Amino acid sequence: VYQGQLVEIVAAGDDWNQPYSCESWAETFGLSYPILDDDSGDIYGLFGNGYIPHNVIINNKG
Repeated sequence: VYQGQLVEIVAAGDDWNQPYSCESWAETFGLSYPILDDDSGDIYGLFGNGYIPHNVIINNKG
């Protein structure tokens, strides 16, 4: 839908004490967009709402 409109989909996650990483989870489920490991919780701290999953839309002004 947004192809050619300068939209980038990026995910962030943590391993939640599971035996796999975000990268292996993405590979298992065939995800084609980047997933950032947020082990420190910094990204969640900025955008987290206490519920998982949730979506955040950020414009070019941040």
